[in-house]
Amino acid sequence: MLLLNLITVIIAYLSTNDFFDFKLTTKVRLQRKPMMTWKILGYAGLIPFFGCLILSTSINNIGINSQQVFIAYSAIILSFIAGSLWRIDEKNTYKKQQLISNLFSVIGFAALCINDLAGLVLLATSYPLILAFEYKIARQTSIRQHYMTMRAQLTVLVFLAHILAIYLWHC
Repeated sequence: MLLLNLITVIIAYLSTNDFFDFKLTTKVRLQRKPMMTWKILGYAGLIPFFGCLILSTSINNIGINSQQVFIAYSAIILSFIAGSLWRIDEKNTYKKQQLISNLFSVIGFAALCINDLAGLVLLATSYPLILAFEYKIARQTSIRQHYMTMRAQLTVLVFLAHILAIYLWHC
């Protein structure tokens, strides 16, 4: 029941904050415009995290180890975010970003190779760290503020999903 209440709160939060962009029209009124694809994909990426949490507490014996799926999905998403840090152009190679990107990908892989609790802790701590690094990059480049706001919201929700997973499965 606690899990369903938490998910309800998260859905309510997402539906009121940043789920739609608003723009000012010439008639000085707010008009809804549809969310951009990257936002839809970002928020949709939360579904497997919370879906695994729900499956692990409500449905038994369906042949899916929801804990294992949660950790594997988390490792994949961490590697995906890390891969988005790569930048190459003719003037700069961004070697530091590439090294840190690879480090986070290796951390995601390592989380698959260790026991579940250690993997969850490793992944949970990696998401805020990669976000902090991405904020540092954003200050030096042209990454838009609304993207970073969404990334921060998603990171908080993913971090909370990991904390909830630790609580449900290991406490």
